[in-house]
Amino acid sequence: MAQRSIRRAVLCALLLGGLAAPLHAGGPKVFEYRARAALAKGTFTGTRLTPAGDVRRGPSLVATDLAAPTAWHAIEHGGATWVATGNRAEVLRVDSEGEVQRIATGDEGLMVTALAPLPEGAVAAAIAPGGRIVRMDATGNVEVHAETGAEYVWQLKADARGGLLAACGTPGQLVVMDPFGSIDRKVSVPDTHARCLLVEPERITIGTSPKGLLLETVGEQDVRMLHDFAAHEIVALHRLEGGALLLGTNADAAGGNAQTLTNLVRQATKPNATQVGQAAPPRASLQTGGLEHLDARGVATTLWTGAKVAVRTLRAEGRTVWMGTEPGARVLRLD
Repeated sequence: MAQRSIRRAVLCALLLGGLAAPLHAGGPKVFEYRARAALAKGTFTGTRLTPAGDVRRGPSLVATDLAAPTAWHAIEHGGATWVATGNRAEVLRVDSEGEVQRIATGDEGLMVTALAPLPEGAVAAAIAPGGRIVRMDATGNVEVHAETGAEYVWQLKADARGGLLAACGTPGQLVVMDPFGSIDRKVSVPDTHARCLLVEPERITIGTSPKGLLLETVGEQDVRMLHDFAAHEIVALHRLEGGALLLGTNADAAGGNAQTLTNLVRQATKPNATQVGQAAPPRASLQTGGLEHLDARGVATTLWTGAKVAVRTLRAEGRTVWMGTEPGARVLRLD
């Protein structure tokens, strides 16, 4: 019955399309597919094929297997998707046809933790541990762009002049680079990791880990505290109309995701000697994710929390908030 309904739906769609189009010699052509598998091999434009075998209007989804254990970050740039991966410190470039190009960073690091667009279609990639930033392009050419002097770069932001701003950890600092990768300045933060950045013309706002501090730059070299949150890390920031802030946070017995990851990397590269009866460290998976609201007066309100759920990313449009969480994902509507 399912196959028969698919055949009817496709035949009707094709016939109706042929009747609506201008007439040509020979009339409309009718193609008949006898199985869903054959139909799924086609290219859908403005339509999608549901798991039940129905053809419906709407965007189609194409999945690409990256063959990588971890994807840390992804950006769209130069007509392709660039994906930062772990374990081999590679960047994968996926073109519009879904073809995957593997670009080795040529670094001894374990993972690529952040990406940012550069002029002329190039991309900046941050390697961890080591805090090195490399520049790569679609031809696969890779060269060292900057040395931050930190062990970790958790987020990269491109500025209007073609330079970069980096949220760094161990030590925690904001590193500002010119378009050629030279360090303009370093701004220290009172925490181990500068975890995320919100770059605006008049200020730069910084979220930290493992203390969960919200900071704002003052002048060229100083920061001031806006709020000390109970969570251990702030992973994402978004400015609302009127000046209020939305923050994605995590509370973790192990000190937050950034702190836990550094511990895991240290164990992998320089394992500690074990002793009989030694207690296991707290597990990083037991996080409590949260969505916080900080108004222009500095009053903080918790809008949402999720036990054993870690917040990874945050995006808002109007009164709707998308949160990338692990496991699962969340879409929240602000009232």
